[in-house]
Amino acid sequence: MGDLKINRNREKLSPEDEEKGKNFEQVLSGYAGRQNPFYKTTKFYLSVAVAGGLIAVGAFFLAKDETPSVAETPRPFIDPAAPHLRVNDTAFSVDAAQGGTFQYFNGSEIEVPEGAFLDKNGNPVTGNVELRYREFHDPADIFLAGIPMTYDSAGQRRHFESAGMIELTAWKDGQPLQVNPGQPIRVKMVSHTDEDKFNVYYLDTAKKNWEYVKRDVAELTRVEQDSIPAQAAAALMTEPTKPKKANPDRPSFVIAVDPAEFPELALYKGVRFEVDVEKTPYDPALSKVTWDDAQIAKHASGLVYEVTFFKENDVHRFLVYAVIDAANYEQAMKQYADRYAAYKELQKARKLEEKGKTAKLEKELKKMDGDRIARNFAALQAAMASRARFNTTSEDVVFRVFVIEKFGIWNSDYPCALPEGQEIFVRLTNGANGQELPVHRIYLVEKSRNAIFTYYAKDLQRFRYDPDAENMLWCVTGENKIAVFQSDEFERIDTTKKEATFKLKVTDKQFTNTAEAKAFLNI
Repeated sequence: MGDLKINRNREKLSPEDEEKGKNFEQVLSGYAGRQNPFYKTTKFYLSVAVAGGLIAVGAFFLAKDETPSVAETPRPFIDPAAPHLRVNDTAFSVDAAQGGTFQYFNGSEIEVPEGAFLDKNGNPVTGNVELRYREFHDPADIFLAGIPMTYDSAGQRRHFESAGMIELTAWKDGQPLQVNPGQPIRVKMVSHTDEDKFNVYYLDTAKKNWEYVKRDVAELTRVEQDSIPAQAAAALMTEPTKPKKANPDRPSFVIAVDPAEFPELALYKGVRFEVDVEKTPYDPALSKVTWDDAQIAKHASGLVYEVTFFKENDVHRFLVYAVIDAANYEQAMKQYADRYAAYKELQKARKLEEKGKTAKLEKELKKMDGDRIARNFAALQAAMASRARFNTTSEDVVFRVFVIEKFGIWNSDYPCALPEGQEIFVRLTNGANGQELPVHRIYLVEKSRNAIFTYYAKDLQRFRYDPDAENMLWCVTGENKIAVFQSDEFERIDTTKKEATFKLKVTDKQFTNTAEAKAFLNI
């Protein structure tokens, strides 16, 4: 049977009339001449003052952007959309004298040579060093972190399309360290694309610009991608549930879910939701309805969920089971076997720890940060889902290699101009009350390219976007609230007109983690 359709389109507001300019010449024409030379009279000085005031006011209104903006207060160079949220990093303990190779949860590798660290005075560091590492793979990561994605070169501003970004820092006794230039660190970052158009850049926070380093060439490595990394499997602290094969005689449908919220579903390809028709009868005619929204909630155990569909006042709820279609069931069972084996190994390690059989095992297990592993596992699922959205021609794992001679943020990016398309005048309004929104910056995202374009309030008078791309628009309001304009709303824009009103969804919610924020941003 056909899959259910969900349409989140909302009714579009008509563009508001542009505010008319003031005719200051007409105001000044009301002042008449005198018999005495006017420049010698008291009223001359008064008129000069009045005219000067009027001209100043006129200049203010004429110069003021048509789109409201927040006060021009200096903004931080790195300006997080939600300062209390952070893309989590992972810490590795490194013996500075020995170095070592460390694997990030998604397969990226950090190769640290011996003697790679210097203190602030340039002296070699000995003993254990804490290495902190994190990656940014989609526009939401970058937007939330507030990392600038524009590149100024020869007086031209370009906007970045990213193949992946990393941040690497090192610390000892709470103090930041430097890289020994004679012993650079090498990072192999897993990338979602193998396209040969990207460059390597380093973010110079002192000069407030990206520094071009070199052309980037992707490395391809043959890896069995369907197996589950042991560290990711260890994050499943409970026994995994065995996948269930779809019953062709029962109704089922597909709904896109947030991999961070439902990591157990992101592990498998071909996931469908099969309706329990005995408990919640299902009318096949519902598959022909275009729904306004859908919500999914997990039951206490197993792969059992409740899905609710909404259309105006019409609400339908179904008890469903997550199942795997026939084409992907065999592979899902292999993945389950890997997860189950890792789970059993973890249980065995726990028993050994409880019995205290070896001091070494106990020490290693105490170092395990359960919360960090769980966060990394959720991020792994998000990275897997992100990779599936892009066109990677190779079946190999794609690596981007950074030779780290300075700690900080490194990027594999393609600098490009703003999108082509018809120039339109855009107003941003709050979809809840119709009021115009003051904003700091506006970010246009092209999901299929992993590109993020930065606009300012004045740019909305000459706004361009690619109508053939899957676009989204995000911004932070003057009240520091996140607002979004989704891709389905872009599709409703009348491209024959020169003006458009973007009705944004503004949230008052204080997100507790990046997964919640990404769900709101629809990434």
